Amino acid sequence: MKLKDTIRILIDKIPDNRIIFTGIWSIPVSFGTIVAMVHSWGHGLTICGYLLAALCAMTGGALITAIHIYQYLVWGKRKFTFRSALHNAELPSRRKQRASHPEVPEKYLSHCPTGYVLGRVGNQYVRILPSTDSFCGLLCSTPGSGKSVTIMASLIENFCLTRAFTVVATDPKGELSEKFSDLPNVKIISLTDREQHGYNIFYWYEPGMSDEELEKHLKVIAEALVSDAGGKKNEYFWANARKMLTGLMAWMIRQGKNFPEIMTDISTHNVMALIEQALEETDSKLVKKMLSAYSGKTGEDIESITTEVTTAIDVFAASSSMDWSLAESPRMVTPYDTAWGNSIFLSIEQERIEEFAPFIRLFYAQMFQYLLESRENNVTSSQTPIWFVLEEAPLYGAIPHLDSFLSTCRSKKISVCIVCQAISQLENAYGKEKANTILDDSLVKVVLGVANNETAEYFSKMTGQYEEDRTSTQTHGLLKLPNAYSYSQERRRCMDPEEFFRLKDTNSAVLFIDGNFMQVTKVKYYEDRELSALMRHREIQHEAAVKRKNEAKINESI
Repeated sequence: MKLKDTIRILIDKIPDNRIIFTGIWSIPVSFGTIVAMVHSWGHGLTICGYLLAALCAMTGGALITAIHIYQYLVWGKRKFTFRSALHNAELPSRRKQRASHPEVPEKYLSHCPTGYVLGRVGNQYVRILPSTDSFCGLLCSTPGSGKSVTIMASLIENFCLTRAFTVVATDPKGELSEKFSDLPNVKIISLTDREQHGYNIFYWYEPGMSDEELEKHLKVIAEALVSDAGGKKNEYFWANARKMLTGLMAWMIRQGKNFPEIMTDISTHNVMALIEQALEETDSKLVKKMLSAYSGKTGEDIESITTEVTTAIDVFAASSSMDWSLAESPRMVTPYDTAWGNSIFLSIEQERIEEFAPFIRLFYAQMFQYLLESRENNVTSSQTPIWFVLEEAPLYGAIPHLDSFLSTCRSKKISVCIVCQAISQLENAYGKEKANTILDDSLVKVVLGVANNETAEYFSKMTGQYEEDRTSTQTHGLLKLPNAYSYSQERRRCMDPEEFFRLKDTNSAVLFIDGNFMQVTKVKYYEDRELSALMRHREIQHEAAVKRKNEAKINESI
C-alpha cells in the first residue's frame, strides 16, 4: 500500500469533530493569547518572538491531539466536541437544537405580515393566507405570555392595509378593538355601554314565518341559553327546559314581543301557568308540540325543569341595559353585517364574562347558524374570509354544535381561533369527548404558555421524538478520571413538558400546523418595524377621529 493511501485511511479514521480532535482550533487561540499578553506588558515582539509564540501554540495543539489519541485508543472515546468537555453544563446538543427548531415550510413564510400572523423566523413572518386556506385553531396561553399582541399582529395589517378578512371576536379587555373603533366597518357590541352597538337576537323573524322556520331558529336560542352542564347525567332536565323555553318563545313572539320582554315575562311569572295559558290561547302546532307534554304536570322534576328555565334566562330579565342593547338601541348589529364586510367585536368586561355567558353562547350560535346557511351553496372566490376569535372560550360554557361547525367551516372560508389556558378548561366546558373532537379539528395550534402539567404533556407528545446520543463513562483512581467511554442512542421528546412552562418567559412560540411542528419567535407588534409603523399611523388617525367626535358632542350640547 502506498504511503499516500495509508495517510488517507488514517485521516478517514479521525472521528468527528476533526478540528477539535486534532487540536488545530487551539493554535490560533494560543498564538493570539501569547502575542496579546506580551503587548499588554508594554513589550514588542521580534520575528524570533513571533516564531517562539507560534512554536508554543503548536506544542499546545500537539499536546491536545496526543491526549485525544490516547482517549480514542485506550478509553474508546469517539465524540470530541466542546460539549463533551462540559457535559455537566446541560447544554443542548446539536440534535436537540435541530429537533426542537425544525425548519418552517416555505408556504408559511413571507417577508410581509399578511394574513393570520403566527410568529417570525429570522426576517420572515410565519403566516397563513386567508385567501388560500382557512383553519380551525387553538391558541393556548397564560396571563402575560403575549396572547393579545399575537392576535393584534394579524389585526393591524388587516385593518390598516389589506382588509383581507372580516373579524368576529370576543374582546374582554377592549384591547383588540380600541384602535379600530373609529373605522366605519368595525362594529362594537356592548351590553352595558349605550354608546356602542346593540344586537338584534330576532333579526331573522318575520310575522308570516312558518312554524318549521320558527322552530329552527328558536331551538338554537334555547340550546344556547340552557347549558347542557352535567352532560348525559342531567340531560332529562336541560333537554326538557330547552323544549319548554322553545314553546313559550314560539307563543310570545307571535304576540309581537321582543326578546327582553319575553325573557322578563317568563322569568317573573309562574312557568307552568304560562304553559297552560299558551295552550289555551294558541292553535300553533309548534306551541302544542313543545308544551302539551307538560300540561297539568306537577312534582319535583317539573319544578327542577322550570327552575332550569328561569335560571338560564335570569340575566336578561327586567334589565334596563338588556332592554336597550337587545331591543331599543338605534344601532343594532346582526349576522348580516358579516355579509356586508363589517367586523364585529363583542365587548364584555373580563370579570363579567361568566355572568353574560348565555348571551355570548347565543351570539356565536346564531353567527354559526347564519354562516352555515348563507354559505351552503354560495361560496365564491369573491366572498371575504371570516376569522372568529373566541377569547376566554371555556368561560362561556359550551357553544351549541361548535364541534360540528369546526368540521365544516374550513370549506366556507371561515377560520376559528379558540383561546384557552389549558386543555382541562375545554374538557370542563364541553366534556371530554367533545373536547377531544375540538382538539382534533383544530389543525392549527399556537402555544404561548401552558397552565398545568396535563396541557404541557399533551403538547410535548405532539412534538414527536428524535434520537439522541448517550455517552457513559467509567472512572477509576482517586481523581475519578475516566478510563472508558461507551456510546448508545435513545429516543427523546423534541420538547419536554417543562420547556412549555418556560415559553411564557421566553420569546418563543410553538406552532403545530397541519401536522408540522415548529418553534418560532413571538411577534410583538410594538417591537416589529413594519407593524409598529402601521400601528402608530393608525393611532394618529384614531386620535383625530376621537377628537372630532368629542368636538361634535360639545357643539351639540351648546
